[in-house]
Amino acid sequence: MNTCFAFDLDGTVTRQELLPLIAGALDLEKEMRLLTQLTIQGLIPFEDSFRLRCACLKSASIKEVQSIVADAALDKDILRFIQKHPTQCAIVTGNLDIWIAPPCRKTWL
Repeated sequence: MNTCFAFDLDGTVTRQELLPLIAGALDLEKEMRLLTQLTIQGLIPFEDSFRLRCACLKSASIKEVQSIVADAALDKDILRFIQKHPTQCAIVTGNLDIWIAPPCRKTWL
C-alpha cells in the first residue's frame, strides 16, 4: 500500500499566507482585512465575502499575481520532503491554480 501526503499551500508549503501577500503588494490590505473581520464576525456571508474579494482583486493581472507569489518563501523541510517523494505528494489550496503555478513549479524542481 502506498502512502500519499497532502500539504496545504498557504502557511505550510509557503511560509506565509498568499492572500495577505498579494493584498499587500496590490495595496489592498485594509480591504482584505475588513472583509476577513466581517466574515469571521458573521456580518457578511462567506459567499458574499468571496465575491467582494474577487472584485477587489480583478484589476490585478495573472502575471502580476504570479510575480508576487513567485517570491513567497517556501518551507525548506517540506520542500525537501516533496522533492524526495514527488509521486506521493500533492499540494492542496483554495487559491486559483493559475495564480499559484510559480511556487508549485519550484516545489517539484
